[in-house]
Amino acid sequence: MATIGMIGLGNFGTAIAHVLTGNGHAVIGWDVQRDVVAEIHQSHINSRYLPDVKLSPLLQSTDILHDVLTDTSLIFVAIPARYIHGVFADVVDAIDADTICVNLAKGMDTERDETAFTILKNTLPQCQHWVLSGPSIANEFVQGHPTQVMLAGGDKTSYQHIAKKLSSSTFRTQFSDDVVGTEWGGIIKNIYAIGLGLLPVPRAVNTQALYLNRALDEMATLFELLGTQRASAYALPAMGDFLATALSPHSHNRGLGETVRDNPDYLQKTIADDHLPEGYYTLQYMLTFASERAVKLPIAESIQAVLHGQRPSQHMLDMLPS
Repeated sequence: MATIGMIGLGNFGTAIAHVLTGNGHAVIGWDVQRDVVAEIHQSHINSRYLPDVKLSPLLQSTDILHDVLTDTSLIFVAIPARYIHGVFADVVDAIDADTICVNLAKGMDTERDETAFTILKNTLPQCQHWVLSGPSIANEFVQGHPTQVMLAGGDKTSYQHIAKKLSSSTFRTQFSDDVVGTEWGGIIKNIYAIGLGLLPVPRAVNTQALYLNRALDEMATLFELLGTQRASAYALPAMGDFLATALSPHSHNRGLGETVRDNPDYLQKTIADDHLPEGYYTLQYMLTFASERAVKLPIAESIQAVLHGQRPSQHMLDMLPS
């Protein structure tokens, strides 16, 4: 039985590994956090990220990257985009040609001006590259709650190979050839999930629905700027993932918005720690990206203003009607 590689044993990486082992596949996962690696190896649990989940012995863990890359034909990458190049730069030769590499990261490296998928393609040119996105809150699907994700990349033969490993009665996959829309949907939605968290309480359902609708329209504008169709904003990787991230109590991006709403000085006190959710860094990038093209993003601009204490959270409501 071929072993599947998992780079990153955080919340999402561990959850996807759990799906794979639940389908009977052996997985070897790597992480830089040695306490996480040791706990999975010794106790079959990841108390830092998924404390309520008993992991299968089919999931092995290591802090030696070559252990994952050797003799592995399918690799999933679940580390933040800004770390991908550094992790893989010195191990390119350890990865066989035609290895299938599936990106799970929903973010970008703003210093390199590249998305996770692009970094992986440039760093590992010998691989077949795919991106997975969709409504996939790890704490939910790992418990068997049904969801469906999109896989975008190469030909359908490779898709079927990946899908066979992942698919179950509760975790379903769908094929797409829209790599741009699939990846950017998972990236952009994080910005607007922060915005929902910034809405002042009490948050009426009508108000949240209005915000979500306005945010989707603005996401569609961004998709046009990125060179794909507005309709991509309403597909599973964008709208589906956005609704999941915005509405879930487990969302780190929505959680950032709620924290700043209740404590307006929070961002200024923590920004230097460089541990903010992906949506914050994406917001900075997309505001510059749109400005350089003379395109206004009223909601994103409002999110930025409230996050940095230039406006109160009430501003998120004041700017919604049009």
